[in-house]
Amino acid sequence: MFDFLNDWFPDSYERERRSKEKREAHKLRRKLREKYRLKQKQYYCDVWEQKEQIKCEQREKEIHMFCSHCGKPVANEAVICIECGCYVQNKSEEAWETKEIVFLIIATLFMPIVGIVAGIYGLCVKGKEKQGGSLLAFGVLMSFVDFVFFVALIAAAS
Repeated sequence: MFDFLNDWFPDSYERERRSKEKREAHKLRRKLREKYRLKQKQYYCDVWEQKEQIKCEQREKEIHMFCSHCGKPVANEAVICIECGCYVQNKSEEAWETKEIVFLIIATLFMPIVGIVAGIYGLCVKGKEKQGGSLLAFGVLMSFVDFVFFVALIAAAS
């Protein structure tokens, strides 16, 4: 428009052109930054979704049990069913295996206190009451037998 002014004021025209270039470069940088932020935000959203999916899969793997009263899935560590409020029998509360019982009986033959302690423990844990009661009775019986044996041994020695 005022091109003839450029001949008289070349610096002002050049300054205006440079400032216009700077503004355009600034706009371009701002757009690039915004684009980078959106990509970064999308990346973090994707990572978060992947983590949530992994957590969900882990939770699904944790559920191996079902409530015996209502049939709903229950976590392995659960003591009470969330749905019906009834107690859940965990795998850790199952009866002792045969190897364990045989070991405890043999140990009770030589040290009756083992049978008494294991019997009390068995009575306190759900699912092991019968075996615990038997071990306790056997431990008390063996204590009595050992006592009679030692009394007889002392009487024979004197």
